[in-house]
Amino acid sequence: MDRLDVVTHCHGLKSFASEYAKALDLPVADFSIKILPLDRIIASKRAAGRPKDKAVIEALRAALVAQRSPRRK
Repeated sequence: MDRLDVVTHCHGLKSFASEYAKALDLPVADFSIKILPLDRIIASKRAAGRPKDKAVIEALRAALVAQRSPRRK
């Protein structure tokens, strides 16, 4: 992991408790951390509407499509 971004506010999302309930567990060494699913990150970036957020939406969408695609052997 090169970098870890800690976000304290997400535009356009539900309450912390609601989003936390849908968060994914990511194993890291001997523990796990909660992360938002990509679709929720995309929703937040779209709601924020800042140029830096808009710039990454297409890459995040591509990652979401790849994540949902059946894996090939």
